[in-house]
Amino acid sequence: MRYLNITGIILKKHNTGEQDQYVTIFSPTLGKIDARARGARKINSSFIGHLEILNICDFQLYKNQNHFTITQCQIRKSYKNIRETLNQSMLSFHLLEIFLKIAQSEENGDELFDLIAQTLEKIDQNQKNQLHIETFKIKMLDIAGALPNISRCGNCDIRWNQESMIHIDEEGHISCFDCSSGNQTLIPFNTMKLIHFIQQSPFDQIEKIAMNQQDKTILKKVMAIFLHNYISSELKTEKFIAHLHE
Repeated sequence: MRYLNITGIILKKHNTGEQDQYVTIFSPTLGKIDARARGARKINSSFIGHLEILNICDFQLYKNQNHFTITQCQIRKSYKNIRETLNQSMLSFHLLEIFLKIAQSEENGDELFDLIAQTLEKIDQNQKNQLHIETFKIKMLDIAGALPNISRCGNCDIRWNQESMIHIDEEGHISCFDCSSGNQTLIPFNTMKLIHFIQQSPFDQIEKIAMNQQDKTILKKVMAIFLHNYISSELKTEKFIAHLHE
C-alpha cells in the first residue's frame, strides 16, 4: 500500500455506486490504469470540473495491491477550444478511441503520452487537423511495432523508387507490380515517401507538409487499412466524423 504522484491524461470514465466514478488514465510511468474517485459525483466534491475526459492532470493515487484510488487531482492542461467546437471534439474522441485500443502498459509510456498530448494540442489550435490525425495513426502504429516496412516490397524486398508500381491489399500487405495479385489498391510512391517522412520526423517538421485533397484521401485510405488490420474491430467514431463531413 502506497501513495503515488503521477501526471496523466483522462481517456474515459464511468459512474459506479451512488457517488463514485472510475476513471481510465494513461500516464508515462504506469501506462493505462483504472482508478476510483470516491465521492466524485457529490455536488461539493473537490473533483468537480477536474475529472473530465481529455484533461491532463496531476494525480495523487493510493495503491492497494492492483487497485488505484484517486485521492487528489489538479488540472494541468484542459483543451478549451476542443470542447467548444463539435468537429474538433469528434476528432479528439476519434484519437482517444484509437489510443484506448492500442496503448496498454507503461512500455513506451513517454512516447505515447507525448504523442497524444502533442496531437491534441494541434487539434486544439485547429492546425491542419487531417494531417495530424494521420500523423497520429502513423506514429501510434510505429510505436506499437505494427507499421510494416513501407520502403520495400513485402515479398521480393525490392526498394521503391519514383517509377515503382506499389500495391496494397485489404490485409495491409505491400507489394510491387510483379508480386501483386487479386484486387489491390495502387499507391503513389510519394504517399509511401510521405508516410516514411512522418514516421521519422518530429511535429515541427511535419507542420511544413503541404498536401492537396488527393494526397489526403490516399493517405487516409492507406492508414485506414493498416489501422483496421491491427485493431481488428470497428471504430465507432469514424461514422460520426464521416457524417460531419457529408
